[in-house]
Amino acid sequence: MLQSNSIEELDEKKYTPQMESANPGCIVVMIDQSGSMGDPFGGKPGTRKCDEVARVTNNLLTALVKRCVDFRKEKKDMIIKTRYYIYLVGYGARGENPYLLVGNGPLTPAELDKALNDTKGNLIQPIADNGTPMCAAFRWIAPTLQNYCNDNRSSHPPIVINITDGEMTDGGPDDFREAVKGVTDLRTDHGHALVYSFHISDKAGTPILFPSDQSQINDEFALLLYEVSSYLTWKMIRNASPEQQTKYGLKNGCKGYVFNADKPEILSDFLSIGTLARAPSSQR
Repeated sequence: MLQSNSIEELDEKKYTPQMESANPGCIVVMIDQSGSMGDPFGGKPGTRKCDEVARVTNNLLTALVKRCVDFRKEKKDMIIKTRYYIYLVGYGARGENPYLLVGNGPLTPAELDKALNDTKGNLIQPIADNGTPMCAAFRWIAPTLQNYCNDNRSSHPPIVINITDGEMTDGGPDDFREAVKGVTDLRTDHGHALVYSFHISDKAGTPILFPSDQSQINDEFALLLYEVSSYLTWKMIRNASPEQQTKYGLKNGCKGYVFNADKPEILSDFLSIGTLARAPSSQR
């Protein structure tokens, strides 16, 4: 039986800050753009994994912006608040070294909104080329997150969302575990950094959503991504809507891991459950 006091994510003294403009958080979206993403998605001919990654990521980024929109009643307008900073990290298409996809540093939600508008919502394009330096991607972002943690001790720990097929080419499973640990060992005063996985696979099968054990998982890449994914925090589980708690069977011990989720509402739920930013006060 899972003991809540053995997992930091379930410690109610941790992960308490809200991501808000007075105390912004940090969200990293890591995007696999390697050659294997050119394979079919979920066993469906005609849809490549990179097409699904682009769709999922653009929807995710749009949702990240919407969760920072506030309606000012007195001025009858909307503003985009900086409730978190966003890093968009790509890996694969440009060779062995990971890269920022937009800008030279973190984006504010307002800057991300402009980038999305300038590309008509298609900021992330379907790209599939070269190997999958996923270990390098985690090692590359770790110093940046270390600096964030050092400078923002009172903030919610960083959240990394890795959108990938899990087929790394720059190391074995132990190398990957070590690279992810280099991120999850980082911490603010409120807990260690969190790594969540949105797994896009060429395998057909029923989507797997926030599992609390590996009984549904029979793919080697899925098992590894499940293993390194952080648990949902106690606050994420408690703040989920009753409908979400019922639909996904949320409970202590659920992990931030999703396999081949192809419905838009699942992405929205993944974001609302997997971050602590406030829900939008109005829709754009």
